[in-house]
Amino acid sequence: MSACISRRVKGSSDHNVRSISAVVLGELGPVASQAVPELIQFLKDGNQEARMSAALSLMRIGPAAEEALEQCLKNEDKEVQFWAAWALVMNNPTKLHALPILQEGWNNSNDKYKHLAAAEALFKAMNRKIDELKE
Repeated sequence: MSACISRRVKGSSDHNVRSISAVVLGELGPVASQAVPELIQFLKDGNQEARMSAALSLMRIGPAAEEALEQCLKNEDKEVQFWAAWALVMNNPTKLHALPILQEGWNNSNDKYKHLAAAEALFKAMNRKIDELKE
């Protein structure tokens, strides 16, 4: 099933169809790990909703997406970097090297969704660090 949806994500030029397909893949979680390459390409899409959908799905897929997301942190496109950093930290709040990208997104964007996403991931990472200090 994930292969069929993955082909739909890859093959459609309609941003709405691609966004919905990406969200469905995310709902499948780790089972959809074979779709990571297509979702990474979708993360590079110029449409903000498409990028958010891909990031959410990659986060839900979990550890199978981490290596690909790490590579996206080096992408020249700041939007790709931001959403990859968000997915990484939301999946694994110990990925502190991604925090400067989130902070830059917070500081240099007027997009309310990016502000909320950055705040969410930064809060999650801070909570994790506080929990570690308590131990």
